[in-house]
Amino acid sequence: MTVAPPTLYGALVAVVLVALAAATGSVAQEPSPATMVVEPCTGPCDLTFVLEREYGEDVGPGMLEDSGARGWLDKSGRMYILGNLGTSVQVFGPDGAFLMRAGRRGSGPGELEDGGSLVITEDGVFSVLDRTRQVILTFDTTGALRSESRIRGWAARGLETVHAGGVLAVHHADIRTPALVGYPLHLVNLESGEVVESFGSMTGEYDSRSGLHHTIAGGPGRSVWMAERYAYRIELWEPGRLLRSLRRDTKWFPEVPVAELSRGWEEKPSTMINSIAAGDSLLWLTILTADERWREGREHRYDTTLEVIDFRRGRLVGSERLGDIHRLVEAGLLGRLVVTPERAVRYRTTRVLLGGEVSGPEAAAAGGPTSLGR
Repeated sequence: MTVAPPTLYGALVAVVLVALAAATGSVAQEPSPATMVVEPCTGPCDLTFVLEREYGEDVGPGMLEDSGARGWLDKSGRMYILGNLGTSVQVFGPDGAFLMRAGRRGSGPGELEDGGSLVITEDGVFSVLDRTRQVILTFDTTGALRSESRIRGWAARGLETVHAGGVLAVHHADIRTPALVGYPLHLVNLESGEVVESFGSMTGEYDSRSGLHHTIAGGPGRSVWMAERYAYRIELWEPGRLLRSLRRDTKWFPEVPVAELSRGWEEKPSTMINSIAAGDSLLWLTILTADERWREGREHRYDTTLEVIDFRRGRLVGSERLGDIHRLVEAGLLGRLVVTPERAVRYRTTRVLLGGEVSGPEAAAAGGPTSLGR
């Protein structure tokens, strides 16, 4: 019998142990960083809102759906709007003019039944994840279908996808397979439809049958910011480890355990984080809070609280409550669907300017480190 040298034998044992741990979901990770509690504002916390642009036409293919539209901007300033029905993408130029429509309703090649999320991989090139057909459709700069790949080995349930470089993107959803359940973040190859790597929390607090209890935004490199939807807790993950953990304690955001959500809105709608975006040092969040005049059966149930956190110092630097529902298009830019007095539907973007105790390029872009008021 041949005995392996001690060093080689030890290496082989280590490989086997790691493989066994991976199979059981208990791979030892680096110690988690301590949770940083976000402190309240110590200076001016006001925000200023400047209308930037409106998208949509009264007639023709540039008409928008009347509910639930979401927008994404590429670096050239083109706006990609995916309606609530998720059956096509409307593209508008930097001046707001309608350019083209990509995709159409249906279940065949190049068609969409339920476009749940969109990711821009390069200017003019974007991919849409169809949750009903379980396919990823990629369109070119003319709106023509470039490729279509069926998702393999997983089921797309989430509503957020962020670009991770090249043909890779991170999608959030709790995948219902024995090997991957509990990982909320999945690095996906958009061309093959396969999961390259899964990461994020394995402790179960993000686990849900709908996969809708967290929202994500791109961080530096392949890191991803993830916010628990029903708790004011935000984490920065990269494949294999947790980089940062933030928590904010405030009475107006009561934490609701996922297990209790099935009780429904017996008293009023649950407070929840609706969208998140990140800059070099600032983290932007929109948080849906029950309308102060809320009552069951009213069409308008939510206001939006916008909060801005300096995550390097763990301090709130901006906060304001807005009427109606807003989402972040990108850091410092809000988007929402509006209906004009003439009953025309428009997607409106608003630039947010802040001051207070912020320094560096983000403060300069926001108008300088002085309170701008409202």
